[in-house]
Amino acid sequence: MEKTTTTEEKPQEVKKRVVNKCVKCDKRLPKKAIYCCYCGKKQTTSSFSRPIFFWGISGFLIFSFTIVGFTNRHRLIHFRRNIWNWSTRSNAIPERDRTDFGVTLPEYSIHGIDVSHYQQKILWDEVKKMKVDNKDISFVFIKATEGKNWQDTHFSENWKEAKEQGFLVGAYHYYKPNVTSSEQASNFIKMVKLSKGDLPPVLDVEEKSHQLSTKRFKLGVKNTLDLMEKHYGVKPILYIPLNYYNSYFKNDASFKGYHFWIANYYQTRLRVKKDNWHFWQHHHKGRVNGIAGYVDMNVFNGNIEELKKLCVK
Repeated sequence: MEKTTTTEEKPQEVKKRVVNKCVKCDKRLPKKAIYCCYCGKKQTTSSFSRPIFFWGISGFLIFSFTIVGFTNRHRLIHFRRNIWNWSTRSNAIPERDRTDFGVTLPEYSIHGIDVSHYQQKILWDEVKKMKVDNKDISFVFIKATEGKNWQDTHFSENWKEAKEQGFLVGAYHYYKPNVTSSEQASNFIKMVKLSKGDLPPVLDVEEKSHQLSTKRFKLGVKNTLDLMEKHYGVKPILYIPLNYYNSYFKNDASFKGYHFWIANYYQTRLRVKKDNWHFWQHHHKGRVNGIAGYVDMNVFNGNIEELKKLCVK
């Protein structure tokens, strides 16, 4: 006897077959068809190739970003440091009661810092008074300009007050490789008036444009240094990351005789021949009374008399 039901059973749903159309004859084809079974045309837009295309592009992008990140790692550190300073400076209050510099200082007798508008208002008298284990701050480099026309809004105040406290002071220009040498040197010269006893001008080189060949990059740096030297009558200081020194400047005779200031963090010593460098920026997270937040820490490769010999005569 057949079983009867009071409700009508729903017919089983038939899955529709996903189809594509031939790119030539417009006939309906199965989804993964590579060739049309009617005209024989290869289906170059078949969905079969889409995953390969997607993963190929993804792999290329990941590889490209990895290469760019590695070759610009120092710029990324610099950018991260500036972002940190920018994010913390609004409510920051200059320190007054620190009993250490926040980092281990290398065993050199002459120590210094470099500052810019990122440190905001600096209490220079507090900086001057700070001394830890007979180590204090002897010299200061202050950012003045960048590129074609950017000028640091805190430069004049920092320059005046640091000199009043008796620091040996110097000014630096942040180099932009895609701006002409004459424009950059002119920007710095308009802003900075050096006098007897000031440290030489500094060219801060942390960027290398991929649009420029190595030859053109170094030529631009050299031209800017030459213009600075011609105006101030003293050989400038060249600030560079350690990898830039090794890759571009170490064995180039045209840069022989310049005072190198090399950035290399988290090391107990600078792995450069002792006679080849004058300043070492060894840490970017120092703490100094009178300054809110972190500050770059440096040492001079010599004694105070040798440092004074570098100054403008």
